[in-house]
This record gives sequence, C-alpha cells and structure tokens, in this order.
Amino acid sequence: MSHSPAKREAKDIGSSLPLWRAVGVIELVALSSGGLTASQVAHHMNLPLVTAYRLLQRLGELGILEGEGRGAKYIVGARLGRIAQTIVGSGSIVDKARPIAQEIADEFGMVAYIAGLFEFEAYILAVLSPRTAKAPPVHPGRYFKIHASAGGKALLAYQPAWILRQLLAKPLERFTARTITDPAAFVAHLNEIRRLGYALSAGESETGLWGIACPVHEGSGAVSYSVGLIAYEKAIDDTTAFAKRAARRLKRAAAEIANVVTDTPILLDKRMLRAPQETISGG
Repeated sequence: MSHSPAKREAKDIGSSLPLWRAVGVIELVALSSGGLTASQVAHHMNLPLVTAYRLLQRLGELGILEGEGRGAKYIVGARLGRIAQTIVGSGSIVDKARPIAQEIADEFGMVAYIAGLFEFEAYILAVLSPRTAKAPPVHPGRYFKIHASAGGKALLAYQPAWILRQLLAKPLERFTARTITDPAAFVAHLNEIRRLGYALSAGESETGLWGIACPVHEGSGAVSYSVGLIAYEKAIDDTTAFAKRAARRLKRAAAEIANVVTDTPILLDKRMLRAPQETISGG
C-alpha cells in the first residue's frame, strides 16, 4: 500500500529535522561573537534545553563546535575551522606555505614538512627536500604516527581535551623502545611540549629517526597545522644544541605560516614564545 505524496513529504521532513536542527545550531554559533550557551541556543532555536544541550554535545564530539559543560559557551571547533579555511583559500594554504618550509629545508639541509590534523591522524601536507642536501633525505610518508612523531605531538598538545580522551581510550601502540605508551606519562609529555612550544621525537616512531616540530597557532587559538624538520639522528652532531637553534627558527616559520592561514597577523612574541597557562588533564 503506497503512501500519499503529502504523507511522504511529511515523513521526509520529519526524518531530516535532526539534520536541519544541527545545521541551524552550527550556523547560529558561527554567527555569534564569543560563543553561545545551551540556554541561548535553546532560546534562539526554540528548542527544549535538553535537546539543545545534546546537540551541542554531539557537535562538540565531532570537533565541529567546542565547549564542555552545561554552562559553557560553545564556539566554532577546529574541524569546522579547517573546512572553512579550505573553502575560502581553495586549498591554497599549503601552497602558500611551501616557500616558508623550503627556506627552512635549505637553511638546515634537512627535509622540512607541513603536517595537518584530520580526525586522529597527522597527515603530511607538504614535504620539502633541501636543494643542496649533504645527507640522504628522509621522506616521512603520507602520515605520521601521531603519538610518536614530533609533528603529530606538536598538534596533539594543543587539541581540545575530548580529542586526547578519544586517543587514550585505547592503548597507545609501541613502535620502538622509546615510544611513550603510558597514558599518564604521555599527558605529562604533552604538557611539557606546551611549556616549551615545540615537540621532539628521537627514535620514537622508527629507530634512528629524529624530528622537531612547532605548532601553527591560528587566530582563533586553534592548532590545525605543524611545521617541522626530520632527519636521521646520526646526521646531527649535538641534538640538544641543534634542537634549541631549530626551535627558534621553526617558531618564526610557524608564525609566518599562521599569517597565511588567518587574516589576523600572529605576533611571534605573544603567541609563539610564551608558554600557555593551562595544562592538559588526562581525565
């Protein structure tokens, strides 16, 4: 027995209502300045408070919005920010940042890269080999082992707490004897990265491989990209001294890349050199 066109239309509208509400909430929050609470969303969308809160929670879990707790103000999340940047820039962010990474590769005689966070993977968006390389270049592949690489850890250290909880919900895979697999130790390690403003990886993803990376702080405060150097550890005479010199240069490069990502200039001394006050909780 077939349904009438009117009944089918009513059914279609009913089935798409949750999606319509979700899109409406995203648009509402994106248009607000300073974010909205669940109560404000419920008022503007004419929704029960519990429905608005659940919608905000679900969108937060997806990284579309960010905010935790009933009284929190929800803002645009890093994932939605990345989508918006890609649309506005027509995917040209990495292309514009390539000359910056190439300059670093040539200066240090190492492979430089730009990595981006997508879902729970640190993808390699660009790899630049030095034009006058003395040592065989290292190609990091398509993506990093996110918890065992400098580029991945530089991204993870600045993500919302829900991403870290998702990552630590299952055991961290061990790749070498140096891989940090204990959750508490890993959380402490990420807090140290936030204090220093850069991440190191010495034989954590692969024996003999060494890397350093800095986060790219965007105007919204989000971190969706990292820029770094990767080489064989034996090619570096003094890794401690080299790390200090490379970190200073990479922080400047990250600030330059940030100015490509956002229209608001990022001041190096305020955003790249000062350690964040808050720390990450393992809970």
